[in-house]
Amino acid sequence: KSKEDSDYSEGEHDKVGKKDLLICRRKDKKDKGKDRGYAALEGESSPEEELDAKSPSKAKKLKTFKFSSSKSKEKREKSRDKDKSERDLREEEKPKEKEKAEKEKEFKKKDKERKEKDKKDKIKEKDREKEKKDKKIKQASNASEEVLELGDVQPVFGVSISLATERSRCHDGVDLPLVVRDCIDYLQEYALKNDQIYKVEPLKTRLQHFKRLYNNRERQPDTDDLDMATACALLKLFLRELPEPILTTDLISRFEDAVSINSQNKQQDEIKQLLDQLPSCNRTLLTWIILHFDSAIQHGKHNKLSIESLAMLLSPSMQMSHRLLVALLSHSAVLFTNVSLIKLK
Repeated sequence: KSKEDSDYSEGEHDKVGKKDLLICRRKDKKDKGKDRGYAALEGESSPEEELDAKSPSKAKKLKTFKFSSSKSKEKREKSRDKDKSERDLREEEKPKEKEKAEKEKEFKKKDKERKEKDKKDKIKEKDREKEKKDKKIKQASNASEEVLELGDVQPVFGVSISLATERSRCHDGVDLPLVVRDCIDYLQEYALKNDQIYKVEPLKTRLQHFKRLYNNRERQPDTDDLDMATACALLKLFLRELPEPILTTDLISRFEDAVSINSQNKQQDEIKQLLDQLPSCNRTLLTWIILHFDSAIQHGKHNKLSIESLAMLLSPSMQMSHRLLVALLSHSAVLFTNVSLIKLK
């Protein structure tokens, strides 16, 4: 019996031991399962993460998540405030920029209009000047036509010296056209000491008026008074409109050759011989003209005229060279004798 009890005890003990072992194993297994569950909660990896973990190139790119600090937050807020301020400033400046652009546009428009107006004004001014010029030309043409119409029967201007003398004789018998005699008489009496003699021009209308009076023999000395400028201009006009020079077309070149002679005596003799070959009316006119010019030169202290300056002024009207007129004036006392400038009464 003791043996059976002993065997029973051992058998029971073995059963109890196995049972406890199973319970412990189950408990351990349960605990392990919990541990695995916690581990899964703490860091369960997806298949992609496991793949990334296995890949060394991607493992380097993994970054740990960081919570933003208060400083970063303030920085972002400041940046947002700054952006907002800039946007607000731009919004405020937009109307100003628009206004500025409109002002510039308006200024350019006005400037363009001003330039166009100036251009039109210049064109109008040119047109007005052209119109005035055309009007003056027309008036001058009409005046010339009027003179020709009134004096085209027997004019004394623009004809030969002999014909002018014949049509307008001096009543004292001097072979001079009346217009030449009147002009010289006036200048000899009133203008020799005037420093403007032969240096000023009269109004063209006045000159044409006296030309018409002489062409038509209508001048009345008591009412149609001459003046210095008109007398000088009339005399020059008469000489300039002669169809040929006072020294004649045939002899003028020989006179020019004579003044090129170096010897003064030979020069005088040659000029004197040529003067004797001139027609009588030409010689008379030349004598009166040269003696009148010489009288003006004698008063050079007052009128500032010299042989050279007077020849410069009057050689074109005399239709001869400056040198030839200087020679005639220089030798006037020898070449033009026995003649006196007597005023017509």
